[in-house]
Amino acid sequence: LKAGLYMTASWPIHTEMQSRLRAQDSAALASSIYMVCRKRPADAPVGELPAVRREIEARVRERLAQFWEAGIRGADFFMSAIGPAVEAFGRYAYLPGPAERGPELERAERFDTMVDALHYALWLWSRNDLKRLSAHLEATYGGNEAFWQVAQAISEVLPEKDQEKEKMWLQGLLAGRRTYAPGHRQSRLWGEGGEP
Repeated sequence: LKAGLYMTASWPIHTEMQSRLRAQDSAALASSIYMVCRKRPADAPVGELPAVRREIEARVRERLAQFWEAGIRGADFFMSAIGPAVEAFGRYAYLPGPAERGPELERAERFDTMVDALHYALWLWSRNDLKRLSAHLEATYGGNEAFWQVAQAISEVLPEKDQEKEKMWLQGLLAGRRTYAPGHRQSRLWGEGGEP
């Protein structure tokens, strides 16, 4: 995607021998994913997250049905979903992040996805609105460890150069997690009565 290409098709192809040493008594993949790419047009549109999400779901559902009919199973079946997902969002020049979506999410009555809740949490963190951030996390995914793992994973893979602000917001949200996450209790250096 960074090279200005987008995926137009992907195919899991059985390329690995089942008798190879690595495949014996392990969950090694039996397929390689082949990708067909084209140059993204200079006037590629900016994606809108809800619409792109629907495109991803439809494309993945369609292609996984084809892969299942072709006999792709196990871990290969799940790995093959990556290609259709990239096909759907890769054709867009850009997908708005929390900085652009904050005002829109401010008006949301509920958050349908973890990504929406994370974007709004980042928006509140960037505004230093810790009271509302804490309430938001309490009402959504803040008590769910998967939410924090997703935030950490995104933080680790975001490129420094292209999305510096979003990466900084994620790292700040993660660093202060204990102060506004649901169920937080201040840990004490000393027990009751000053006893260690």
